Amino acid sequence: MTASGLAEPHQAEPSEAAPPLAGPRRPDRFFDGYALDLDGTVYLGDALLPGAAATVRRIRRSGSRLVFLTNNPLRSAASYAERLSGLGIPAAEADVITPLGVLTGYLARRHPGAAVLTVAEPLVDETLAAAGITVTSEPAAAGVVVVSFDRTFSYPKLHAGRRPAGLRGHARRGRGLHRDPG
Repeated sequence: MTASGLAEPHQAEPSEAAPPLAGPRRPDRFFDGYALDLDGTVYLGDALLPGAAATVRRIRRSGSRLVFLTNNPLRSAASYAERLSGLGIPAAEADVITPLGVLTGYLARRHPGAAVLTVAEPLVDETLAAAGITVTSEPAAAGVVVVSFDRTFSYPKLHAGRRPAGLRGHARRGRGLHRDPG
């Protein structure tokens, strides 16, 4: 204990000490596929992180499948692909997995034909409609409610989202999209 009552920091035994960092090294093997998060892994803000483009090139040259992931529901896969390409990493829309892409697949498989009421950004409605999913603003017509990060949030919107008659008693099983605050 220190004079202030705090515990002394743990000193690693020689056998516990981490080896010195030698900087990035090449992997000794490649995997069949890679999924890379975008913000903070491939780029930060408007700049690629050091080594990102070279790493993506090596993965692609190895023949491994590569996709990019984001948890941000505010942009389309096409816009992320365009951004990556503009930063020097060629990418197609099909290379990017977004929450909206996952959501449309989920709804098509688990709730085919159900009308969806959203408490979400307009892009969510646009994406669902483009995928052939019926979007409604009428609570009584909704079979599914989707709640997502929403800069246009209002309490009337939230109230509408909790009113669909067919969903009473099922709210605890809901799924949502969110934007990571970090």
